[in-house]
Amino acid sequence: MKFKSIAALLLLNASAFAATEPTNSLTSANVKTQNNEIQTIETGDTASEKLTSFDSTKDHLWAYSSEGREVFNVVTDKGDVIKAVDVDGFAYSGDMILGRTQDLKNYGLKVYNGDDEENSAAQKTHSTDKLGTIIYPTSGRKWPNGRVPVAFASNLGPKAVEAINYALNHWNTNTNVQFVARSNERDYIVVQGGNSCSAMIGRQGGAQYVTLAEGCGYGGAIHELGHALGFYHEQTRQDRDNYVTIYWNNIQRGMEYNFYETTANQGTSHGNYDYYSIMHYRTTAFGINNATTIWPTYSGVDTARIGNSTQLSRGDIAAANAIYGTPDGGVTQYTGYLSKTNDFQIQPNGKYFNHSGGQIEGTLTGPNNSDFDLELYQWQSNKWVKVSSSTNYASSEKITINGQDGFYYFKVLSYEGSGNYTLKIKKN
Repeated sequence: MKFKSIAALLLLNASAFAATEPTNSLTSANVKTQNNEIQTIETGDTASEKLTSFDSTKDHLWAYSSEGREVFNVVTDKGDVIKAVDVDGFAYSGDMILGRTQDLKNYGLKVYNGDDEENSAAQKTHSTDKLGTIIYPTSGRKWPNGRVPVAFASNLGPKAVEAINYALNHWNTNTNVQFVARSNERDYIVVQGGNSCSAMIGRQGGAQYVTLAEGCGYGGAIHELGHALGFYHEQTRQDRDNYVTIYWNNIQRGMEYNFYETTANQGTSHGNYDYYSIMHYRTTAFGINNATTIWPTYSGVDTARIGNSTQLSRGDIAAANAIYGTPDGGVTQYTGYLSKTNDFQIQPNGKYFNHSGGQIEGTLTGPNNSDFDLELYQWQSNKWVKVSSSTNYASSEKITINGQDGFYYFKVLSYEGSGNYTLKIKKN
Protein backbone atom coordinates (compact mmCIF):
# COMPACT_ATOMS: atom_id res chain seq x y z
CA MET A 1 0.00 0.00 0.00
CA LYS A 2 1.24 3.47 -0.83
CA PHE A 3 1.60 5.93 2.04
CA LYS A 4 0.69 9.49 1.15
CA SER A 5 1.71 12.64 3.00
CA ILE A 6 1.13 16.31 2.44
CA ALA A 7 3.96 18.46 1.10
CA ALA A 8 5.89 19.97 3.97
CA LEU A 9 7.51 23.36 4.51
CA LEU A 10 10.91 22.61 6.00
CA LEU A 11 14.19 24.37 6.72
CA LEU A 12 17.24 22.51 5.49
CA ASN A 13 19.83 22.39 8.26
CA ALA A 14 22.53 20.84 6.11
CA SER A 15 25.68 22.81 5.48
CA ALA A 16 26.25 24.72 2.27
CA PHE A 17 27.00 22.76 -0.88
CA ALA A 18 29.73 20.15 -0.74
CA ALA A 19 33.25 21.02 -1.78
CA THR A 20 32.80 18.98 -4.95
CA GLU A 21 30.01 19.76 -7.37
CA PRO A 22 27.78 17.04 -8.83
CA THR A 23 28.06 16.02 -12.44
CA ASN A 24 25.17 17.63 -14.30
CA SER A 25 24.14 14.48 -16.11
CA LEU A 26 21.18 12.79 -14.47
CA THR A 27 19.21 9.78 -15.74
CA SER A 28 15.91 10.98 -17.13
CA ALA A 29 13.59 9.62 -19.79
CA ASN A 30 11.97 11.59 -22.62
CA VAL A 31 13.21 15.04 -21.55
CA LYS A 32 12.85 17.48 -24.41
CA THR A 33 15.30 20.36 -24.78
CA GLN A 34 14.50 23.69 -26.35
CA ASN A 35 17.38 23.32 -28.81
CA ASN A 36 16.09 20.46 -30.95
CA GLU A 37 14.34 22.79 -33.37
CA ILE A 38 17.00 25.50 -33.74
CA GLN A 39 17.22 26.30 -37.43
CA THR A 40 20.44 26.26 -39.46
CA ILE A 41 21.02 29.25 -41.73
CA GLU A 42 23.64 30.19 -44.30
CA THR A 43 26.02 32.96 -43.21
CA GLY A 44 26.08 36.22 -45.12
CA ASP A 45 27.65 39.58 -44.27
CA THR A 46 28.63 38.72 -40.72
CA ALA A 47 31.34 39.17 -38.16
CA SER A 48 32.73 35.80 -39.22
CA GLU A 49 36.51 35.79 -39.51
CA LYS A 50 38.09 35.02 -42.84
CA LEU A 51 40.58 32.17 -42.59
CA THR A 52 43.36 34.50 -43.74
CA SER A 53 42.80 36.74 -40.69
CA PHE A 54 43.92 34.22 -38.10
CA ASP A 55 47.68 33.97 -37.56
CA SER A 56 48.44 30.88 -35.50
CA THR A 57 51.88 32.24 -34.57
CA LYS A 58 50.42 35.09 -32.54
CA ASP A 59 46.62 34.90 -32.38
CA HIS A 60 44.68 32.94 -29.78
CA LEU A 61 41.28 31.29 -29.59
CA TRP A 62 40.28 33.98 -27.09
CA ALA A 63 41.84 37.10 -28.65
CA TYR A 64 43.54 38.50 -31.71
CA SER A 65 47.00 39.93 -31.21
CA SER A 66 47.41 43.65 -31.79
CA GLU A 67 50.78 43.06 -33.47
CA GLY A 68 50.67 44.07 -37.12
CA ARG A 69 47.08 45.31 -36.77
CA GLU A 70 45.60 48.73 -36.18
CA VAL A 71 44.95 49.58 -32.55
CA PHE A 72 42.57 52.51 -32.18
CA ASN A 73 40.65 54.35 -29.50
CA VAL A 74 36.91 53.88 -29.23
CA VAL A 75 35.37 56.90 -27.55
CA THR A 76 32.15 56.32 -25.61
CA ASP A 77 29.34 58.79 -25.11
CA LYS A 78 30.51 59.03 -21.48
CA GLY A 79 33.93 60.27 -22.59
CA ASP A 80 35.84 57.05 -21.83
CA VAL A 81 38.37 55.53 -24.20
CA ILE A 82 38.51 51.80 -25.01
CA LYS A 83 41.41 50.22 -26.88
CA ALA A 84 40.30 48.01 -29.76
CA VAL A 85 42.04 45.98 -32.47
CA ASP A 86 40.80 46.07 -36.06
CA VAL A 87 40.35 42.61 -37.61
CA ASP A 88 38.91 42.69 -41.12
CA GLY A 89 36.78 45.73 -40.39
CA PHE A 90 35.53 44.64 -36.97
CA ALA A 91 36.70 46.03 -33.64
CA TYR A 92 37.78 43.40 -31.11
CA SER A 93 38.50 43.82 -27.42
CA GLY A 94 39.73 40.35 -26.52
CA ASP A 95 36.92 37.95 -27.41
CA MET A 96 34.33 40.74 -27.47
CA ILE A 97 33.27 42.27 -30.78
CA LEU A 98 32.51 45.95 -30.24
CA GLY A 99 31.11 46.58 -33.72
CA ARG A 100 32.30 47.65 -37.16
CA THR A 101 35.54 49.59 -36.98
CA GLN A 102 34.47 52.41 -39.30
CA ASP A 103 31.16 52.92 -37.50
CA LEU A 104 32.94 53.19 -34.17
CA LYS A 105 35.44 55.67 -35.60
CA ASN A 106 32.67 57.76 -37.11
CA TYR A 107 30.14 57.73 -34.28
CA GLY A 108 31.83 56.42 -31.15
CA LEU A 109 30.23 54.00 -28.76
CA LYS A 110 27.02 54.42 -26.82
CA VAL A 111 26.99 52.86 -23.39
CA TYR A 112 23.81 51.19 -22.17
CA ASN A 113 23.52 50.23 -18.54
CA GLY A 114 21.26 47.46 -17.33
CA ASP A 115 18.81 49.94 -15.82
CA ASP A 116 18.41 51.97 -19.04
CA GLU A 117 14.85 51.96 -20.32
CA GLU A 118 14.16 51.18 -23.94
CA ASN A 119 13.14 54.19 -26.02
CA SER A 120 12.19 54.86 -29.58
CA ALA A 121 15.80 55.34 -30.65
CA ALA A 122 16.71 51.96 -29.24
CA GLN A 123 14.23 50.32 -31.57
CA LYS A 124 15.81 51.77 -34.70
CA THR A 125 18.45 50.08 -36.77
CA HIS A 126 22.01 51.00 -35.94
CA SER A 127 22.40 52.89 -39.22
CA THR A 128 20.09 55.54 -37.75
CA ASP A 129 21.49 55.46 -34.20
CA LYS A 130 24.01 58.32 -34.38
CA LEU A 131 25.79 57.40 -31.15
CA GLY A 132 27.17 54.15 -32.45
CA THR A 133 26.69 50.52 -33.10
CA ILE A 134 26.69 48.41 -29.96
CA ILE A 135 25.77 47.93 -26.36
CA TYR A 136 28.70 47.97 -23.97
CA PRO A 137 29.39 46.34 -21.46
CA THR A 138 28.40 44.49 -18.42
CA SER A 139 24.64 44.24 -18.92
CA GLY A 140 24.27 46.02 -22.23
CA ARG A 141 20.90 46.60 -23.80
CA LYS A 142 18.88 43.80 -22.30
CA TRP A 143 16.95 41.14 -24.17
CA PRO A 144 13.23 41.77 -23.53
CA ASN A 145 11.91 39.51 -20.77
CA GLY A 146 15.21 37.61 -20.84
CA ARG A 147 14.14 35.78 -24.01
CA VAL A 148 16.93 35.28 -26.58
CA PRO A 149 16.12 33.74 -30.00
CA VAL A 150 18.94 31.60 -31.45
CA ALA A 151 19.85 30.16 -34.85
CA PHE A 152 22.85 28.05 -35.94
CA ALA A 153 25.03 28.88 -38.93
CA SER A 154 25.73 26.12 -41.45
CA ASN A 155 29.49 26.25 -40.78
CA LEU A 156 29.21 25.33 -37.10
CA GLY A 157 31.39 22.27 -36.38
CA PRO A 158 30.21 19.15 -34.52
CA LYS A 159 32.17 19.87 -31.32
CA ALA A 160 30.89 23.43 -31.30
CA VAL A 161 27.31 22.19 -31.78
CA GLU A 162 27.72 19.91 -28.76
CA ALA A 163 29.23 22.75 -26.70
CA ILE A 164 26.57 25.33 -27.60
CA ASN A 165 23.71 22.92 -26.88
CA TYR A 166 25.22 22.29 -23.44
CA ALA A 167 25.64 26.03 -22.86
CA LEU A 168 22.10 26.94 -23.97
CA ASN A 169 20.61 24.32 -21.67
CA HIS A 170 22.89 25.40 -18.82
CA TRP A 171 21.80 29.06 -19.00
CA ASN A 172 18.15 28.04 -19.40
CA THR A 173 18.27 25.68 -16.44
CA ASN A 174 20.12 27.89 -13.99
CA THR A 175 18.91 31.44 -14.70
CA ASN A 176 15.82 33.41 -15.63
CA VAL A 177 17.22 33.88 -19.15
CA GLN A 178 15.66 31.63 -21.79
CA PHE A 179 17.42 30.91 -25.08
CA VAL A 180 14.80 29.72 -27.59
CA ALA A 181 14.78 28.61 -31.21
CA ARG A 182 14.32 31.61 -33.48
CA SER A 183 11.20 31.73 -35.62
CA ASN A 184 10.78 35.19 -37.17
CA GLU A 185 12.11 37.52 -34.46
CA ARG A 186 13.97 40.61 -35.66
CA ASP A 187 16.66 40.48 -32.95
CA TYR A 188 18.45 37.16 -32.54
CA ILE A 189 21.79 35.40 -32.11
CA VAL A 190 23.48 33.37 -34.83
CA VAL A 191 26.02 30.85 -33.50
CA GLN A 192 28.65 30.34 -36.20
CA GLY A 193 31.90 28.47 -36.71
CA GLY A 194 35.23 30.25 -37.06
CA ASN A 195 38.77 30.50 -35.79
CA SER A 196 38.04 31.99 -32.39
CA CYS A 197 35.71 32.11 -29.42
CA SER A 198 34.03 35.52 -29.59
CA ALA A 199 30.73 37.36 -29.28
CA MET A 200 29.04 40.72 -29.61
CA ILE A 201 27.99 42.38 -26.36
CA GLY A 202 24.35 42.62 -25.27
CA ARG A 203 21.43 42.92 -27.67
CA GLN A 204 22.59 44.62 -30.86
CA GLY A 205 19.44 44.71 -32.95
CA GLY A 206 18.97 42.37 -35.90
CA ALA A 207 21.19 39.33 -36.30
CA GLN A 208 24.31 39.25 -34.11
CA TYR A 209 27.01 36.67 -33.91
CA VAL A 210 28.59 34.30 -31.44
CA THR A 211 31.62 32.55 -32.95
CA LEU A 212 32.71 29.15 -31.65
CA ALA A 213 35.77 27.33 -32.95
CA GLU A 214 35.93 23.59 -32.41
CA GLY A 215 38.24 24.08 -29.42
CA CYS A 216 36.15 26.54 -27.40
CA GLY A 217 34.62 23.83 -25.23
CA TYR A 218 31.64 23.80 -22.88
CA GLY A 219 32.95 26.54 -20.61
CA GLY A 220 33.86 28.71 -23.58
CA ALA A 221 30.36 28.41 -25.02
CA ILE A 222 28.79 29.43 -21.70
CA HIS A 223 31.26 32.34 -21.50
CA GLU A 224 30.44 33.66 -24.98
CA LEU A 225 26.70 33.49 -24.35
CA GLY A 226 27.44 35.55 -21.23
CA HIS A 227 28.89 38.26 -23.46
CA ALA A 228 25.83 38.10 -25.70
CA LEU A 229 23.68 38.68 -22.62
CA GLY A 230 25.78 41.73 -21.71
CA PHE A 231 28.44 40.37 -19.34
CA TYR A 232 31.98 41.73 -19.38
CA HIS A 233 35.12 40.02 -18.04
CA GLU A 234 35.28 39.64 -14.26
CA GLN A 235 38.98 40.48 -13.95
CA THR A 236 38.49 43.86 -15.65
CA ARG A 237 36.11 45.18 -12.99
CA GLN A 238 37.09 48.58 -11.62
CA ASP A 239 37.76 47.02 -8.18
CA ARG A 240 39.87 44.15 -9.52
CA ASP A 241 43.19 45.39 -8.07
CA ASN A 242 41.82 44.68 -4.60
CA TYR A 243 41.44 41.01 -5.49
CA VAL A 244 44.02 40.07 -8.14
CA THR A 245 47.50 41.11 -9.23
CA ILE A 246 48.21 41.47 -12.95
CA TYR A 247 51.74 40.48 -13.95
CA TRP A 248 52.18 42.74 -16.94
CA ASN A 249 55.70 41.57 -17.75
CA ASN A 250 54.43 38.02 -18.24
CA ILE A 251 51.77 38.94 -20.85
CA GLN A 252 52.43 38.10 -24.49
CA ARG A 253 53.24 41.10 -26.64
CA GLY A 254 50.12 42.36 -28.36
CA MET A 255 47.77 40.89 -25.74
CA GLU A 256 48.12 43.58 -23.08
CA TYR A 257 44.86 45.27 -24.06
CA ASN A 258 42.93 42.26 -22.73
CA PHE A 259 43.79 43.27 -19.16
CA TYR A 260 42.71 46.92 -19.09
CA GLU A 261 40.12 47.79 -16.44
CA THR A 262 36.64 49.05 -17.18
CA THR A 263 35.36 52.24 -15.60
CA ALA A 264 32.18 52.84 -13.65
CA ASN A 265 30.74 54.49 -16.78
CA GLN A 266 31.35 51.44 -18.93
CA GLY A 267 29.48 48.91 -16.84
CA THR A 268 27.92 47.98 -13.52
CA SER A 269 29.48 45.37 -11.23
CA HIS A 270 26.99 43.02 -9.59
CA GLY A 271 27.91 41.53 -6.23
CA ASN A 272 31.35 40.84 -4.82
CA TYR A 273 34.38 39.94 -6.92
CA ASP A 274 33.94 36.34 -8.10
CA TYR A 275 37.10 34.32 -8.69
CA TYR A 276 35.04 31.41 -9.98
CA SER A 277 32.91 33.37 -12.45
CA ILE A 278 32.54 31.84 -15.90
CA MET A 279 33.59 35.31 -17.12
CA HIS A 280 36.99 35.20 -15.36
CA TYR A 281 40.26 34.58 -17.22
CA ARG A 282 42.44 31.70 -16.08
CA THR A 283 45.60 32.52 -14.12
CA THR A 284 47.89 31.95 -17.12
CA ALA A 285 45.76 33.75 -19.72
CA PHE A 286 47.95 35.06 -22.58
CA GLY A 287 51.08 34.28 -20.54
CA ILE A 288 54.52 34.03 -22.15
CA ASN A 289 55.33 30.30 -22.14
CA ASN A 290 52.22 29.80 -19.98
CA ALA A 291 53.51 32.13 -17.27
CA THR A 292 51.18 33.45 -14.57
CA THR A 293 49.43 36.68 -15.59
CA ILE A 294 46.69 36.87 -12.93
CA TRP A 295 46.97 35.84 -9.29
CA PRO A 296 44.59 36.32 -6.34
CA THR A 297 45.67 38.67 -3.57
CA TYR A 298 43.80 36.56 -0.99
CA SER A 299 44.86 33.16 0.28
CA GLY A 300 42.54 30.17 0.18
CA VAL A 301 41.42 30.70 -3.43
CA ASP A 302 41.40 27.54 -5.56
CA THR A 303 43.50 28.84 -8.44
CA ALA A 304 42.91 25.66 -10.48
CA ARG A 305 39.21 26.61 -10.72
CA ILE A 306 39.81 30.19 -11.87
CA GLY A 307 38.89 30.45 -15.55
CA ASN A 308 38.50 26.70 -15.95
CA SER A 309 34.85 26.17 -15.05
CA THR A 310 32.23 24.53 -17.23
CA GLN A 311 29.39 25.91 -15.09
CA LEU A 312 28.03 29.26 -14.03
CA SER A 313 29.06 30.27 -10.54
CA ARG A 314 26.51 31.28 -7.95
CA GLY A 315 27.65 34.87 -8.51
CA ASP A 316 27.02 34.55 -12.26
CA ILE A 317 23.53 33.23 -11.63
CA ALA A 318 22.75 35.99 -9.13
CA ALA A 319 24.04 38.65 -11.54
CA ALA A 320 22.00 37.28 -14.45
CA ASN A 321 18.85 37.26 -12.35
CA ALA A 322 19.60 40.75 -11.02
CA ILE A 323 19.95 42.07 -14.56
CA TYR A 324 17.06 40.23 -16.16
CA GLY A 325 14.73 40.01 -13.20
CA THR A 326 12.37 37.18 -12.52
CA PRO A 327 9.79 36.73 -15.30
CA ASP A 328 6.28 35.49 -14.61
CA GLY A 329 6.58 36.04 -10.88
CA GLY A 330 9.67 33.83 -10.68
CA VAL A 331 7.94 30.77 -12.14
CA THR A 332 9.57 28.65 -14.85
CA GLN A 333 7.42 25.96 -16.46
CA TYR A 334 8.61 22.56 -17.67
CA THR A 335 6.64 19.82 -19.41
CA GLY A 336 7.17 16.10 -19.84
CA TYR A 337 5.62 12.72 -20.48
CA LEU A 338 5.77 9.57 -18.33
CA SER A 339 5.12 6.48 -20.41
CA LYS A 340 4.29 3.89 -17.73
CA THR A 341 4.15 3.06 -14.03
CA ASN A 342 7.55 3.58 -12.33
CA ASP A 343 8.73 5.85 -15.15
CA PHE A 344 10.38 9.09 -14.00
CA GLN A 345 12.01 12.26 -15.23
CA ILE A 346 14.47 14.74 -13.76
CA GLN A 347 13.61 18.43 -13.97
CA PRO A 348 14.63 21.00 -15.01
CA ASN A 349 15.40 19.36 -18.37
CA GLY A 350 17.34 16.44 -16.95
CA LYS A 351 19.71 18.72 -15.00
CA TYR A 352 20.21 19.98 -11.47
CA PHE A 353 20.10 23.69 -10.63
CA ASN A 354 22.22 25.91 -8.40
CA HIS A 355 20.22 27.73 -5.70
CA SER A 356 21.70 30.63 -3.73
CA GLY A 357 19.37 30.19 -0.76
CA GLY A 358 15.72 30.98 -0.07
CA GLN A 359 12.40 29.43 -0.98
CA ILE A 360 12.10 26.70 -3.61
CA GLU A 361 8.62 25.76 -4.76
CA GLY A 362 7.58 23.02 -7.18
CA THR A 363 3.99 22.53 -8.37
CA LEU A 364 3.13 19.43 -10.39
CA THR A 365 -0.01 18.97 -12.48
CA GLY A 366 -0.51 15.58 -14.11
CA PRO A 367 -3.30 13.54 -15.73
CA ASN A 368 -6.49 12.91 -13.74
CA ASN A 369 -6.47 9.16 -14.43
CA SER A 370 -2.91 8.61 -13.15
CA ASP A 371 -0.99 9.02 -9.90
CA PHE A 372 2.19 11.08 -10.30
CA ASP A 373 4.45 12.08 -7.38
CA LEU A 374 7.04 14.81 -6.87
CA GLU A 375 10.37 14.64 -5.02
CA LEU A 376 13.14 17.17 -4.37
CA TYR A 377 16.80 16.18 -3.99
CA GLN A 378 19.84 18.11 -2.73
CA TRP A 379 23.56 17.43 -3.19
CA GLN A 380 24.95 16.72 0.29
CA SER A 381 28.31 15.19 1.23
CA ASN A 382 29.00 14.07 -2.35
CA LYS A 383 25.67 12.33 -2.89
CA TRP A 384 22.07 13.17 -3.76
CA VAL A 385 19.70 13.19 -0.78
CA LYS A 386 15.90 13.40 -0.95
CA VAL A 387 14.90 16.41 1.16
CA SER A 388 11.17 16.63 0.45
CA SER A 389 8.36 14.82 -1.36
CA SER A 390 4.68 15.19 -2.19
CA THR A 391 2.71 11.96 -2.70
CA ASN A 392 -0.99 12.70 -2.74
CA TYR A 393 -3.57 10.26 -4.15
CA ALA A 394 -3.64 12.17 -7.42
CA SER A 395 -1.27 13.86 -9.84
CA SER A 396 -1.46 17.31 -8.22
CA GLU A 397 1.57 17.74 -5.98
CA LYS A 398 3.36 20.66 -4.37
CA ILE A 399 6.67 21.03 -2.52
CA THR A 400 7.79 24.20 -0.75
CA ILE A 401 11.02 24.44 1.22
CA ASN A 402 13.28 27.15 2.57
CA GLY A 403 16.49 25.81 1.07
CA GLN A 404 20.05 26.69 1.86
CA ASP A 405 22.71 27.45 -0.73
CA GLY A 406 23.38 24.37 -2.84
CA PHE A 407 22.45 22.14 -5.77
CA TYR A 408 18.96 20.65 -6.25
CA TYR A 409 16.75 18.80 -8.72
CA PHE A 410 13.11 17.71 -8.91
CA LYS A 411 12.07 14.15 -9.74
CA VAL A 412 8.67 13.53 -11.30
CA LEU A 413 7.65 9.86 -11.07
CA SER A 414 4.65 7.72 -11.89
CA TYR A 415 3.30 5.64 -9.03
CA GLU A 416 0.59 4.50 -11.42
CA GLY A 417 -0.35 5.34 -15.00
CA SER A 418 1.04 7.46 -17.80
CA GLY A 419 0.52 10.85 -19.42
CA ASN A 420 1.70 14.41 -19.86
CA TYR A 421 2.54 16.68 -16.93
CA THR A 422 3.50 20.27 -16.17
CA LEU A 423 5.96 21.25 -13.45
CA LYS A 424 6.24 24.88 -12.35
CA ILE A 425 9.39 25.77 -10.42
CA LYS A 426 9.68 29.00 -8.45
CA LYS A 427 12.87 30.16 -6.71
CA ASN A 428 12.96 33.24 -4.49
